[in-house]
Amino acid sequence: MKIKIQTNFIKNKTKKIKIIGEKLIPELAQTAAKKPSQFSEDFSPIFIESGKGAIVKDLENNLLIDTIMGIGPIILGYNHPQVNRAIKDQLNKGIIFSLIHRLEIKLAEKLKTCLPNMDMFRFSKTGADSTSAAIRASRNFTQKEKIISCGYHGWHDWNAIALNKNGGVPQFNKKFIKKVQYNNFEQIADSIDNQTAALIMEPVIFEPPERGYLEKIRKITKQKKVLLIFDEMWTGFRLNLGGAQKYFNIEADLACYSKAIANGMPISVLAGKRNIMKSLNKKSFFYTTFGGETLSIAAAIKTIEFIKKNNVCQKLNENGNKMIKEINNIFILNNLNFLKIVGYGSRSILNIKTEDPLLVKTFIHQEMLKNGILWNGIINLSYSHTKKHFNKIYDSFNKIAKSINLKGIKNLRSEIKGKKIKKLVI
Repeated sequence: MKIKIQTNFIKNKTKKIKIIGEKLIPELAQTAAKKPSQFSEDFSPIFIESGKGAIVKDLENNLLIDTIMGIGPIILGYNHPQVNRAIKDQLNKGIIFSLIHRLEIKLAEKLKTCLPNMDMFRFSKTGADSTSAAIRASRNFTQKEKIISCGYHGWHDWNAIALNKNGGVPQFNKKFIKKVQYNNFEQIADSIDNQTAALIMEPVIFEPPERGYLEKIRKITKQKKVLLIFDEMWTGFRLNLGGAQKYFNIEADLACYSKAIANGMPISVLAGKRNIMKSLNKKSFFYTTFGGETLSIAAAIKTIEFIKKNNVCQKLNENGNKMIKEINNIFILNNLNFLKIVGYGSRSILNIKTEDPLLVKTFIHQEMLKNGILWNGIINLSYSHTKKHFNKIYDSFNKIAKSINLKGIKNLRSEIKGKKIKKLVI
């Protein structure tokens, strides 16, 4: 697939389907991060038609190197042949059945080899399913109701009440949740009381944990008999095959996984200690008809096998760390000290520290598109990204950096062809 210089992503097909879609689907998208407003609307492509490896094709047949990768799930690459074969083989046998399927047990066995400190596993479809099940399990097990939350954990009431958009959520939920900042151990310590059931947290987002931070959290939660839940939607099977627990050598009581576990097929996992998981079903419950859907389970098994056999996590982090260094060097050489890539190799983000960061982001996004790259701030690498793709990314950032230097930040507004990207508020 040859990547060409692009100048026109909004043509008749796109316009026609957008008009129809806006009448039928609120904000045109099922996921907030995919809304047209999160890209340079009226310039950026809106619909993706297909993908192969690290390349996607939009509705107008433009080919782009994808650095978003389905907002995280595509860890091996689009249309990965081995995962596709596993899905097709199972499709010929059936999708969902009236009794348990043996693949459910096989996936649990695979997960146990990856997560040796986790004893039992339950499957569902979305990350919010698993985090909400973890909250219910922790409340049931501890017979307490308060939750400390660090990071984003989904759209369900228990978490959504602490977000900006909490209309429709009963206000009594506010008294049961306390949001805390990452790397602020004192805030967590001060928030724990005798009614605290659990601390749920993303073990790492982009900012690395300060020395001893996670260790101190594990110690105090044990001392106070508070369950520690790791929300590993992003870190699971990207940072390490054993997730952040293995990477940082910290054992949680419950952990939640989704996104990269099945290379794009919809599945999520609640993993936990035996006594907590068994208690969940004795006095409470977490059941869903599609938890045993076999196509996603077959895809997860094959994805895990491929990750392990091919040292995928190691490759992602090596390539990503090199990429972060290369791009930051480009910024330094061009005296753009307000731009810096931060994060881990498998997932990183561009920090923009200016008066109008969204203007700068929109310009970079636009110019990357012109160079055949779909980029929107966060880079989620896949096993399919090659040296050729990275060189293209470096070359594009170098051109953009020189252009920003030449034009100046204040003059970028006149260069924007579409609408300025809007801040994502949830």
